[in-house]
Amino acid sequence: MINGVYNFSLLIYDLLMKEVSLFHPKAKLWVNGRKNQKNKLTTFNPTNGHPIIWIHCASLGEFEQGRPIIEKLKSQNPKVNIVLSFYSPSGYEIRENYNLADLVVYLPLDQPRKVKFFVDSIQPTKAIFIKYEIWPNYFEELFKRNIPLYLVSAIFSENQRFFKSSIKKWFTKPLHQVTHFFVQNQTSKELLESIGIANVEVTGDTRFDRVLSIVEQHNPIEVLTAFINEKTAVILGSSWEEDEKLIHHYIQDKKFDFKIIVAPHEIHESRIASILKSFGDSAVLFSSLQQGDFLTKNILIMDNMGMLSKAYASVDIALIGGGFGKGIHNTLEAAAYGIPLLFGPNYHRFQEAKDLIKDGAAVSITNQEEFDQELTLLLANEDLRKSRGNSAQSYVRQGKGATDLIVGFILNNK
Repeated sequence: MINGVYNFSLLIYDLLMKEVSLFHPKAKLWVNGRKNQKNKLTTFNPTNGHPIIWIHCASLGEFEQGRPIIEKLKSQNPKVNIVLSFYSPSGYEIRENYNLADLVVYLPLDQPRKVKFFVDSIQPTKAIFIKYEIWPNYFEELFKRNIPLYLVSAIFSENQRFFKSSIKKWFTKPLHQVTHFFVQNQTSKELLESIGIANVEVTGDTRFDRVLSIVEQHNPIEVLTAFINEKTAVILGSSWEEDEKLIHHYIQDKKFDFKIIVAPHEIHESRIASILKSFGDSAVLFSSLQQGDFLTKNILIMDNMGMLSKAYASVDIALIGGGFGKGIHNTLEAAAYGIPLLFGPNYHRFQEAKDLIKDGAAVSITNQEEFDQELTLLLANEDLRKSRGNSAQSYVRQGKGATDLIVGFILNNK
């Protein structure tokens, strides 16, 4: 009965997405992207006889958790076939041509017919799902075929439906079909054990390995370093309008002698135009930056994708976006470079944010007054910046090693 309701709800969801796609760009990508996947799947036919490992990520953030695993698998066995799937356009559209994957596709909706076709097409030897991705029909199909399924960098909390729903048994069934869980913390392990799941190991978060590998490459953006010109620099990483208002208000009607880098979460044309207009003559777009701007402009707007993780190498303070909306974005990328962090109040779903606050590396601000106080303090006190930054970097380094543990387990177990 519940399975029928679930499958029917997916059918309605599919129809609604097709309607919404007529006027919503992201929904259009979601719908049209899946239309074009059948040919990709039917022509995928690796003939090298090596394992086919399927890695599924919801979006770009989860890809950053899966990426170290892909890299490690390929380094251990360069001929292994990697199938990489995404649920969201924000992952697929950016990583469609990821060079370490043999096939990159949208995940078809979790409907039985589509699930069977997908699994038939890729014939995975093993499957790795990242963090929150739990799809009942996919898990059921893999379980029936005796294909090992691993949930990686998973994190659970007591308010999730698996632990409190009135139909908890239906929700927990897919969890019992997972071969092994690699969770981020002890709380997740204990929650899984409370519903009779013992195949759990606390390994931490693979994102720590990913961000440290970026730092180790030491590949700063030269033109950004030149723009900053040895001045103190503040970056707004993955910012939304609410985050930008904080810095805009801070510099309003005053002279300031530090550089500001704005790296918005969304970079479509109207959004960039709005940011540029709000900051006025002091701002310049990265795409149109000229050498003469190094001395005349104090605000640089990053109107491109994929550069934020490197940009942190050149700055002194980071305001991480999203904390006044649905939730903060990636804090580890900035922390790995050893810089102090500020972010809004919506951070409680993110263990690393809570840890960074506890370690004195980050501060959550709830309003303009608190932001003004914290930023003034950090701008005026280099020793404080270094102290908080060292705490941030130390925290990230302590989290290293999850990838080796996970890949070692997966490769050594059939």
